[in-house]
Amino acid sequence: INTQDTPSDVLIYFTDAKGRFPEFEPNYPVLWLIKGKERVPWGSRIQLN
Repeated sequence: INTQDTPSDVLIYFTDAKGRFPEFEPNYPVLWLIKGKERVPWGSRIQLN
């Protein structure tokens, strides 16, 4: 995302939140849509059932 010529307004990420997260929070809002009970390091978490 950071390599694109246009700046991001928001990132919406559909995930199970298992795995590695980026080390630093980006300078735009991040919405995590999560299937499961895993936690996210930053941003807003939305539970999918």
